[in-house]
Amino acid sequence: MEKEQHSVSFSPGHAQFVVYDVQAEYDVNQDPLWSRPNETATPLSSRLNELAIGLLADEDLTVVVEVGAQQPSVPEGTWDVQAQASLSVPSGMLGIRDVVQDDPVLVVPVPPGLLNVGISGRLSPEEQLFLVQVWPVGTG
Repeated sequence: MEKEQHSVSFSPGHAQFVVYDVQAEYDVNQDPLWSRPNETATPLSSRLNELAIGLLADEDLTVVVEVGAQQPSVPEGTWDVQAQASLSVPSGMLGIRDVVQDDPVLVVPVPPGLLNVGISGRLSPEEQLFLVQVWPVGTG
């Protein structure tokens, strides 16, 4: 599998966006997703099928998703945010959405199962840009 790249620009509310399995059922017993960059060392909240990434403010955001068969190299350049987590995506359909909306703004095909998700972000008053790198667990 060659590395595939997809991107979307949108204006998420509540200063965060979500990376998730679009077919996962919502579990009311899970902890809420909430974490801003100034509240924790890593602006990342996670559940089995969802990751929420905190932003500085409710402003325009660009998310670039790269999907590969193995662990990618560290992205070049300077990034304010660096985090990694595991995410279960049994449907093979990874979505990007606003934290309070149900509908995705982007859906990307990924290898179904447990995935590593690398998050790199640039946060400034001029730009909110996130690179989301996805690859299967156990490769690298």
